[in-house]
Amino acid sequence: MQLRYTQLDNWLVRPQHLDQVWWGGLADPAGLLLALKQELCRAHPMDKAWALENIVLRFSPKSEQHVSIHPPPKGGMYLLGLHADGFAYSLAGDRVQEPPELLVDWRGPGAHPMPPVLVTAHLPTGPQSADLWACPVYDTPSRHRLLTSIHLPCTEDPNHWDIRGACLILNHAPFWPALPTKPAVRVLAQGDTFLVTHEYPETVNVSLAIGWEHVPEGYVPRPHIFCIDKNGHLESEGVIDKENRIDSNMSIKMELVEDSDVKASIELALASISQQMDALILYVILEDGMAKKQLLQRIKSIFLRMVDKTLEIPLAEYRMENFLCQWDTAVEVCRLQRVGVDWQLQATCTGYRASTVDLEAFYSPPVELPAPVELSPYETVCLGRISEGVDLPLHLQLSWDYGK
Repeated sequence: MQLRYTQLDNWLVRPQHLDQVWWGGLADPAGLLLALKQELCRAHPMDKAWALENIVLRFSPKSEQHVSIHPPPKGGMYLLGLHADGFAYSLAGDRVQEPPELLVDWRGPGAHPMPPVLVTAHLPTGPQSADLWACPVYDTPSRHRLLTSIHLPCTEDPNHWDIRGACLILNHAPFWPALPTKPAVRVLAQGDTFLVTHEYPETVNVSLAIGWEHVPEGYVPRPHIFCIDKNGHLESEGVIDKENRIDSNMSIKMELVEDSDVKASIELALASISQQMDALILYVILEDGMAKKQLLQRIKSIFLRMVDKTLEIPLAEYRMENFLCQWDTAVEVCRLQRVGVDWQLQATCTGYRASTVDLEAFYSPPVELPAPVELSPYETVCLGRISEGVDLPLHLQLSWDYGK
């Protein structure tokens, strides 16, 4: 608030055209873009070509040194305070690029400050270049309000950045983003950060995030988990050690409280496929006995990652009341595969050491349980069958003993 006051106070003292503005400090950021267009229209009152609907905006990221030396052209200004979520911008290459290793930050996404962006209004000069990506701009990390799109040069297919969900954020501040509508077993590549919350912020107490810490060149980053409260304050954190185990058996739970006292928890389980720690797996789990119908309607489904595709398991049909996993170096912990009219529940060990797998399954009608099996690296074994029409709930417990 103090920064907003200072910017507006300076503007009142010097009410001439602004050379640069902290875009996120305005009450109506989109109104600034409209004002630039209107200013250009008024400069050409007798020319119909300069109608408001014909004017387009051009956005060009510039270096801090450029901004300090070169004032903006007439009718233009520098926009400050933007942050990139899911990408970074290279001034040297003048293009969008993959972000560096993310600094694990309690603020979540948007950890890459953008250079100042020069915005100018002009008439279109020809067809738009195919190597431009229309980057959406949101006012806050919650992405509730789309302000505009900024066309940025890129070498990849623009769809690459759209699928990733990359965007620009104005106000990079403590926030409460939405939980993905389909909780999933998710693999995080090195450098990715994933934040988990519920889609109704007024009913949630804390937020979870996992990611990779930022380390100097030559050092191996460690997977990092942390928990923040609704005000953005760090509550707890933990690191996975070099042996690929969670320190102190750390498990963070998030409680979702509804009006009808419906509760569930989300539990983290982390692993890596090698000592280089180039992947993590996140489990979103409903706590035994606490997930009720009202909550099941909010959290639509659980995903189990398969080799070639993702299979959706509606919770209304397959209610996994307790699903706990520990492992050494497993990537594909389990998967469901359709075999005839049945589903086969399978587990895969893709590590470098053999592991022992035990399965306990209780459902009606009773079925014969498979004996514990020894898994060789990269081996897949069927642990049991779930027939269609089986009366669930289903209780599963899957555990691995560390290899010697």
